[in-house]
Amino acid sequence: MQVPWSDVLKVGDTEIDTQHEELFRRVNLLLKMTDTICLTKCVIPLFRHTREHFSHEEEVMRRIQYPDILPHIIAHNHLLKRLNELAVSIANETFVKNDWQTFFHAWLINHIESSDRPLLGYINTHALPLDHIMPAHTYGGGFLNDSTTPYGARR
Repeated sequence: MQVPWSDVLKVGDTEIDTQHEELFRRVNLLLKMTDTICLTKCVIPLFRHTREHFSHEEEVMRRIQYPDILPHIIAHNHLLKRLNELAVSIANETFVKNDWQTFFHAWLINHIESSDRPLLGYINTHALPLDHIMPAHTYGGGFLNDSTTPYGARR
Protein backbone atom coordinates (compact mmCIF):
# COMPACT_ATOMS: atom_id res chain seq x y z
CA MET A 1 0.00 0.00 0.00
CA GLN A 2 2.23 2.75 -1.28
CA VAL A 3 1.95 5.99 -3.22
CA PRO A 4 4.68 5.31 -5.76
CA TRP A 5 7.11 8.02 -6.82
CA SER A 6 8.14 7.87 -10.45
CA ASP A 7 10.46 9.99 -12.57
CA VAL A 8 7.39 10.63 -14.75
CA LEU A 9 6.23 12.95 -11.94
CA LYS A 10 9.31 15.16 -12.20
CA VAL A 11 8.48 18.73 -13.17
CA GLY A 12 11.94 19.68 -14.39
CA ASP A 13 13.34 21.59 -11.44
CA THR A 14 15.80 19.64 -9.31
CA GLU A 15 14.90 21.29 -6.02
CA ILE A 16 11.13 20.96 -6.41
CA ASP A 17 11.50 17.39 -7.71
CA THR A 18 13.63 16.51 -4.67
CA GLN A 19 11.02 18.06 -2.36
CA HIS A 20 8.24 16.10 -4.09
CA GLU A 21 10.16 12.86 -3.85
CA GLU A 22 10.70 13.47 -0.13
CA LEU A 23 6.99 14.18 0.29
CA PHE A 24 6.16 10.83 -1.29
CA ARG A 25 8.74 9.13 0.93
CA ARG A 26 7.17 10.63 4.06
CA VAL A 27 3.64 9.71 2.96
CA ASN A 28 4.74 6.14 2.30
CA LEU A 29 6.48 5.92 5.66
CA LEU A 30 3.28 7.03 7.36
CA LEU A 31 1.24 4.48 5.40
CA LYS A 32 3.57 1.68 6.58
CA MET A 33 2.88 2.41 10.24
CA THR A 34 0.40 0.30 12.17
CA ASP A 35 0.13 1.83 15.64
CA THR A 36 -0.93 5.24 16.90
CA ILE A 37 2.47 6.18 18.36
CA CYS A 38 4.32 5.48 15.12
CA LEU A 39 1.64 7.19 13.04
CA THR A 40 1.92 10.27 15.26
CA LYS A 41 5.70 10.26 14.93
CA CYS A 42 5.34 10.20 11.14
CA VAL A 43 2.54 12.74 10.68
CA ILE A 44 4.40 15.57 12.40
CA PRO A 45 7.44 15.51 10.06
CA LEU A 46 5.11 14.99 7.08
CA PHE A 47 3.16 18.10 8.06
CA ARG A 48 6.37 20.08 8.60
CA HIS A 49 7.90 19.04 5.27
CA THR A 50 4.67 19.81 3.44
CA ARG A 51 4.48 23.31 4.96
CA GLU A 52 8.12 24.00 4.09
CA HIS A 53 7.65 22.77 0.52
CA PHE A 54 4.50 24.84 0.07
CA SER A 55 6.23 27.91 1.54
CA HIS A 56 9.00 27.47 -1.01
CA GLU A 57 6.62 27.15 -3.97
CA GLU A 58 4.47 30.06 -2.79
CA GLU A 59 7.49 32.33 -2.39
CA VAL A 60 8.57 31.46 -5.93
CA MET A 61 5.06 32.29 -7.20
CA ARG A 62 5.06 35.63 -5.36
CA ARG A 63 8.47 36.59 -6.69
CA ILE A 64 7.49 35.94 -10.31
CA GLN A 65 3.97 37.32 -9.85
CA TYR A 66 2.52 34.03 -11.07
CA PRO A 67 -0.97 34.72 -12.44
CA ASP A 68 -2.44 31.43 -11.09
CA ILE A 69 -1.08 31.82 -7.56
CA LEU A 70 -4.49 31.93 -5.85
CA PRO A 71 -5.81 28.53 -6.99
CA HIS A 72 -2.39 27.02 -6.29
CA ILE A 73 -2.42 28.33 -2.72
CA ILE A 74 -6.02 27.16 -2.27
CA ALA A 75 -4.91 23.65 -3.29
CA HIS A 76 -2.03 23.83 -0.80
CA ASN A 77 -4.42 24.92 1.95
CA HIS A 78 -6.72 22.03 1.11
CA LEU A 79 -3.92 19.52 1.68
CA LEU A 80 -2.87 21.23 4.92
CA LYS A 81 -6.49 21.03 6.12
CA ARG A 82 -6.57 17.33 5.24
CA LEU A 83 -3.27 16.77 7.09
CA ASN A 84 -4.87 18.29 10.19
CA GLU A 85 -7.81 15.92 9.70
CA LEU A 86 -5.30 13.09 9.37
CA ALA A 87 -3.68 14.05 12.68
CA VAL A 88 -7.11 14.13 14.35
CA SER A 89 -8.01 10.71 12.92
CA ILE A 90 -4.76 9.31 14.30
CA ALA A 91 -5.36 10.85 17.72
CA ASN A 92 -8.95 9.58 17.76
CA GLU A 93 -7.86 6.17 16.48
CA THR A 94 -10.19 6.46 13.49
CA PHE A 95 -7.35 6.43 10.93
CA VAL A 96 -8.28 4.25 7.92
CA LYS A 97 -5.12 3.52 5.97
CA ASN A 98 -6.81 2.64 2.66
CA ASP A 99 -8.79 5.89 2.62
CA TRP A 100 -5.68 7.98 3.20
CA GLN A 101 -3.63 6.02 0.66
CA THR A 102 -6.34 6.68 -1.94
CA PHE A 103 -6.49 10.36 -0.99
CA PHE A 104 -2.71 10.91 -1.08
CA HIS A 105 -2.32 9.07 -4.38
CA ALA A 106 -5.03 11.14 -6.07
CA TRP A 107 -4.13 14.49 -4.51
CA LEU A 108 -0.36 14.36 -4.99
CA ILE A 109 -0.42 13.19 -8.59
CA ASN A 110 -3.24 15.55 -9.55
CA HIS A 111 -1.53 18.52 -7.87
CA ILE A 112 1.81 17.89 -9.54
CA GLU A 113 0.18 17.44 -12.95
CA SER A 114 -2.38 20.26 -12.78
CA SER A 115 -0.62 22.87 -10.62
CA ASP A 116 3.14 22.34 -10.38
CA ARG A 117 3.82 21.51 -14.03
CA PRO A 118 2.03 24.67 -15.22
CA LEU A 119 4.03 26.73 -12.69
CA LEU A 120 7.31 25.37 -14.05
CA GLY A 121 5.99 25.82 -17.59
CA TYR A 122 5.30 29.47 -16.83
CA ILE A 123 8.78 29.92 -15.41
CA ASN A 124 10.36 28.27 -18.47
CA THR A 125 8.17 30.16 -20.96
CA HIS A 126 9.09 33.48 -19.39
CA ALA A 127 12.79 32.53 -19.11
CA LEU A 128 12.82 32.91 -15.34
CA PRO A 129 15.68 30.82 -13.89
CA LEU A 130 14.63 29.39 -10.53
CA ASP A 131 18.08 29.79 -9.01
CA HIS A 132 17.69 33.56 -9.36
CA ILE A 133 14.10 33.55 -8.15
CA MET A 134 14.59 31.43 -5.04
CA PRO A 135 18.11 30.42 -4.06
CA ALA A 136 18.32 26.80 -2.92
CA HIS A 137 19.65 27.71 0.53
CA THR A 138 16.37 29.42 1.44
CA TYR A 139 14.34 26.20 1.28
CA GLY A 140 13.34 25.09 4.73
CA GLY A 141 13.78 28.51 6.28
CA GLY A 142 10.26 29.52 5.22
CA PHE A 143 7.66 30.58 7.70
CA LEU A 144 8.22 27.74 10.11
CA ASN A 145 10.94 26.39 12.29
CA ASP A 146 11.58 22.79 13.24
CA SER A 147 9.34 22.97 16.29
CA THR A 148 6.13 23.65 14.35
CA THR A 149 3.64 20.79 14.22
CA PRO A 150 0.04 20.32 13.10
CA TYR A 151 -2.46 22.65 14.79
CA GLY A 152 0.34 25.22 15.24
CA ALA A 153 1.40 23.52 18.46
CA ARG A 154 4.95 23.44 19.71
CA ARG A 155 6.83 20.29 20.62
